[in-house]
Amino acid sequence: FNALEKFGVQTCCQELLIASLIELSNDKYTCARIMLLKKDIFGN
Repeated sequence: FNALEKFGVQTCCQELLIASLIELSNDKYTCARIMLLKKDIFGN
């Protein structure tokens, strides 16, 4: 990563932390859990 990319990733992660969508972990093995939004054909 260059400095600009690293800054972008850090900013994104800070926003997700504030919104409580991710949490910090000190575990040696950590995996990202991603839940995709499921929408029907009407956008609901």
